Amino acid sequence: MALNQVAARVEGDVFQGRFFWHQACALLLPNRKVIRVAFEHDEASGADDVAVFYEPPGVRDGIGYSEADFFQCKYHVDQRDCYSSEAFIDPAFISQTSRSSLLQRLHGAYGKLRLKYKFFRLHFISNWTWRPDDPVATSIYEREGSLPEAFFQQSPKVALGTVRESWRRHLCIDETEFLDFARKLRFGLNYFGRRWFMENLNDRLELCGLQPVTAGQLTNSYDSLYTNFLLSKQNDFDRDRLLGICRAEGLVLERAEGRGVKIIGVRSLMKFAERMEDETDDFVCVAEHFERRYIRHPDLWNEKVVPTIVSYLSSPPCGRSTEMHLLLDCHSSLAFLAGYCMERKGGIPAYPIQKGRGKELWKPSYGPKRDEWKWSVEESQISGADPDIALMLSVTHDVGKDAGRFMKSANLKVGKVVHLRPVVGVGPSVLLGADHAYCLAEEAMAIIRKANEAGGTTHVFVAAPNALMFFLGQYGAALKRVQLYEFDFDGEKDGSYSASLCLP
Repeated sequence: MALNQVAARVEGDVFQGRFFWHQACALLLPNRKVIRVAFEHDEASGADDVAVFYEPPGVRDGIGYSEADFFQCKYHVDQRDCYSSEAFIDPAFISQTSRSSLLQRLHGAYGKLRLKYKFFRLHFISNWTWRPDDPVATSIYEREGSLPEAFFQQSPKVALGTVRESWRRHLCIDETEFLDFARKLRFGLNYFGRRWFMENLNDRLELCGLQPVTAGQLTNSYDSLYTNFLLSKQNDFDRDRLLGICRAEGLVLERAEGRGVKIIGVRSLMKFAERMEDETDDFVCVAEHFERRYIRHPDLWNEKVVPTIVSYLSSPPCGRSTEMHLLLDCHSSLAFLAGYCMERKGGIPAYPIQKGRGKELWKPSYGPKRDEWKWSVEESQISGADPDIALMLSVTHDVGKDAGRFMKSANLKVGKVVHLRPVVGVGPSVLLGADHAYCLAEEAMAIIRKANEAGGTTHVFVAAPNALMFFLGQYGAALKRVQLYEFDFDGEKDGSYSASLCLP
């Protein structure tokens, strides 16, 4: 039993150390906003595992800015339990001898930090997930981990309002203080497991110019360095200090200067614990026009969002001859728009970075096509009088039922419906990489052009990786007119589609 307890503690230290490195990498990335990263940060006891500080005014958080992020990490060696609203106010959930709950500890950190900082965030990170039926679990905004607006507005007699009041009473504080505290909370549950976390960390290490860890290696220098930092009580780092240590340990990659590659980004979604500022040379952000993933007003798609992105990508900051790798933390409609702006005939060498367990550059080799890299085509004639067509593109999951219901409820007039599914099947991992996606995009456009001989608008309903949408967009100019739609994946609106942008 003692051995198991020691092993669990070591596992937790390893996870926290790798989380520190994941955050510390931002110090070495271009156009960095991060100026300091610390661990076991005394001024934030209760959320002191890792602290990240930004140059003024901070990093964007909704319509404001955050000066600093404070993280509390809880790693579990198995999946025997889940977090819940009740667990956060139950001292015994942490351990049988604990006198304070998780929420009390986070509030304790809040009480200290608010004396020094005006805008900051408190993150709770764990590889355990929420209990599926918990009212917070079913409504929390997964991408950034913040509590939903309904949490702050619902009556105490309704599920989320009941949780709000039970948390406030547990802390014995007034409503004004509680609301300020709760708006600073971020929950990163179901965070990376140890193996996936290492894969993601490797991508980040290489991106910032440090040696990745060899696959299958039992030990690595980053775990050892973190242990030595602890023993020597070195816990606070700026860029120069961290880079000097990594260089002395032989961990800095020797890169060829002037490699002619720039990483740029398109952001409309603010994702949990990710900062595009640290991962790109430059980027365009339109998140201010969205409330979470929802457009603030339908007219903003074509009046604000499209012009901003078109202007940025039509005259990229690194010139038109530099190879560009695109990080697309955005709606699928905007990934399509990015490809539309950077069509192949335009001469801009641009390739998307696809996110999965890590980040992978999807740069096609333009080699031979495989027979299985094709679409299964289902075509339905609705009316010969309507020139418009509907394109349903089912890759990660099947959109047929949801798109069909929307078209009926919206009374969308189309003469034809074309439903495309990869012949290898539908699912989150059916695409094998850049060549597979590029071949599908090329064939899809040929199918659409043939189906749309009348030259009407193509209404696009899609569930596909953003990299594929980028490749589709590169062929988009060949179509007369395209109307794209976004699905309410979070179910906060009506669980259906809504029109997004229209091109041209």
